[in-house]
Amino acid sequence: FNGLALVKGPDQLFRLTSTADKFLLEKLALTFPLQHYKLECNKVELNFVDHAILIDSINYKPTIDRQELAETYKYNKEVNSLSLNKLDLYGINFLQVIGYQEFFLDSLAIKGADFSIYKDKRKPFDKSLYKTLPHISLKKSPVLLNIPKVSIENSSLVYEERNPNHDLLMKVHFQEINGMIENVTSVPEFKKNPMTVHARAKLMNQAELNVKMNFDLSDKSDDFTFAGTLGPSNFKYYDEVLFPLFGLKIFSGHLDKLSFSAVANNNGSYGTMTMLYHDLEAKVYKKEIFEEEKKLSWLVNQIVHQSNPNKKGQIRTAKLGYTRETYKGIGSLFWKTLQTGILHTLAPEALSIVDKLNERKQKKATKKNQK
Repeated sequence: FNGLALVKGPDQLFRLTSTADKFLLEKLALTFPLQHYKLECNKVELNFVDHAILIDSINYKPTIDRQELAETYKYNKEVNSLSLNKLDLYGINFLQVIGYQEFFLDSLAIKGADFSIYKDKRKPFDKSLYKTLPHISLKKSPVLLNIPKVSIENSSLVYEERNPNHDLLMKVHFQEINGMIENVTSVPEFKKNPMTVHARAKLMNQAELNVKMNFDLSDKSDDFTFAGTLGPSNFKYYDEVLFPLFGLKIFSGHLDKLSFSAVANNNGSYGTMTMLYHDLEAKVYKKEIFEEEKKLSWLVNQIVHQSNPNKKGQIRTAKLGYTRETYKGIGSLFWKTLQTGILHTLAPEALSIVDKLNERKQKKATKKNQK
């Protein structure tokens, strides 16, 4: 390779040595036929003077239609697609990485990443999986890893899923993602400080979202915290999330502010959420639940709260709480935690009614099976 050579040392062992300031690879392409994916990269530059790896234009995507690929899976496995403008690694010791299984950087910069995820949740979960939370993986890593700073600039994330019982596509998207992750490390002396995440984005390309996370890397605790705020926006922009998931159709209304704070670990999460909004007009359409209970459906629609604070000026703060299913990842833990707060704010009484209805249906089904 131009820029690299195998050189025999005094101990008669060959070592990879740089013969130039830079080593360049261009127009790289890899295909994974069994997985139906391909990886393309325009340029990879190893700069031995600046101790940097500079990667331009990465594309990782399926070679067939995403729905067609999802159909090939037994379970509701993710179909991923990534387009990345630049990935730059600075302050890397090449010999350390190759010879000693140590990965130390000064910083890593991600620029212009567009990431999309698609799942067909009409397929079952693979409950044999065990998904380790990221900070716990760091603690258990056999490789010494230390990246003081990871920056993310001008990126986006789109998550889409098809849900059971209907063909509606739930879609949530984040634009203008910018953030910083600090102290990504498995080095014992650095683990006394937490790994932190500070990020901001536009949710549904409308509301300003700010999030902070703290991950305990010590051996004393596996806890982490996450907190954030969501700025004002029109409720109608969340219809493509709320309707496919909950059957809650938004006609009008305005979100003034949402704030949340939670503590989580491998077992679950707890916290609080305050969602301030006004003039909400919405209706529950949940045929699979209410088809046999017309009166109950009507009752639930009467108790969807139209505002917070209420007419008396009283503000409702909802409790967050979720018992983690370990075959699901950290994204599910975040969303399921926040989902409890949203539902308990909009219609806490309705949730109680639905729980009782489901319990009654379950008892009927059990009695029928016993016969």
